Amino acid sequence: MSPEHAPGTCIQEPRTTEGTASPLGADGWTAPGGTASPGDFTLEPGEMNAETTRRVTRLASVLPTSGGVQKLLAGANRTIQPWCSRDPFGTAPDPDVKYCLHTDDSISRECVPQGITGVSDAKNDELWGDAGNIQLFASYDSWDPGRENDPLPTASDCTEAELEADDACNQKGVRITFVQSRTNPATGSPEVKYRHVLLGWTYVNSADHVSFDGLHAAEYPIQKGVHAGGIVWYGNYLYVADTRNGLRVFDMRHILDLDPDGDPRTHDAIGTDTDGVRTTSDVEDKTKVGRHDNVWYSFGYRYVMPQVAAWKFKATQGRRAATPPPAASPRTWSRPWKAAPPTSPRRAGPTTCRWRSAALRAWPRTRARCT
Repeated sequence: MSPEHAPGTCIQEPRTTEGTASPLGADGWTAPGGTASPGDFTLEPGEMNAETTRRVTRLASVLPTSGGVQKLLAGANRTIQPWCSRDPFGTAPDPDVKYCLHTDDSISRECVPQGITGVSDAKNDELWGDAGNIQLFASYDSWDPGRENDPLPTASDCTEAELEADDACNQKGVRITFVQSRTNPATGSPEVKYRHVLLGWTYVNSADHVSFDGLHAAEYPIQKGVHAGGIVWYGNYLYVADTRNGLRVFDMRHILDLDPDGDPRTHDAIGTDTDGVRTTSDVEDKTKVGRHDNVWYSFGYRYVMPQVAAWKFKATQGRRAATPPPAASPRTWSRPWKAAPPTSPRRAGPTTCRWRSAALRAWPRTRARCT
């Protein structure tokens, strides 16, 4: 059941007061600003953190866990191709190293890569257990063909015909991609493997069942979804920027597995909620998310990482006027990252990230965006 059918149970954190929009053109950049107020950068725990903990604990009692980041990566199902020929940019300088994602990921119009972090941020020794060379990047779903633009959640669902034509009609929210450079134990050859994980938030539906949805939902009018332009992995936690609200927090120990036997066709038996009803999972259907008629869905992703807490801004956050920013020179990313100019997320064509070889060896704490 979708969260709009469960009044009062599907509120998310953070829910920060949003200021009124600036007058038209008033926020155009003209010169460096004055000293910022420290209050603008003060965060406080979300009011719903305790409730979120209860929901996540309840969800984890129903759905099995991934067994940890190392196990998730050991079963990474996609391969990054070095020195590939898929390059939508053409005019960018030749990089030291170029990697392309799996074929369908590199040509997809649906998911746009954003923030980058890695185990070098998480641990001083740059190892997660005995696993190293782990990187994470976020992507958000920016292309929903056939979907209505009405801000009312009840008016923005895809029709059956639209879903049948293209599952991309669903707004799937944000996913985190776990990447590892390693040696294949069978062949001894180097490889780069990766696995997508859907980010979610928990709620209790009108049948009193715990469930989850993608991060996009129930956020209008504060913002129409989270695009995860900034992320950082620190200790057990992944922090995701929520532009006008604060930070959303996720836990590496709470990555849930909807396909524990690794065979999508079997529709595994899953645990029971407080109603005692046995549930199953379906990771083949890419059109649904959460619990529906005692079946768990996740837009086709095997793994789901629910939000466990939030930090929200204490100060009222201003809104920018609905005017486009002035034209800017081509984007430059700080070293050692090097990325080609982005294509529009609404246009067809591949997305390619270029990284310098030094970054691939160490993936240090410098982060950038590749959109």
